[in-house]
Amino acid sequence: ERQENDWEGKIKKITKQIRANHAENIELVQSIKERIGSQVGKVEKNLDNKLSSMGTEITDLSNTVTKQQKDLNGITSSLEKLHEKMNEIISKDKKKEDKEKAKEDGKALA
Repeated sequence: ERQENDWEGKIKKITKQIRANHAENIELVQSIKERIGSQVGKVEKNLDNKLSSMGTEITDLSNTVTKQQKDLNGITSSLEKLHEKMNEIISKDKKKEDKEKAKEDGKALA
């Protein structure tokens, strides 16, 4: 009977220790969850800020490209007009040369 009481005492002591450890584990798990949640929140905020910043950079680049495209279109248009003017000048010069040559040919025949 004494040995039985001894075992019961040991079992109660072990059970008490298990309950204490279980309570500590619950607290530890809760603390870890809170820390992880805090870190996840920081990471999410950091990512949001970076994505927002990247979005702004992309918008700025897009606006720059659009402006450069307009500038290039303006330059292309100016070059086309210049090309037309040059062709007009060349055509006038050619007609003038042809007239002068015809005059010279006419004088030579006369």
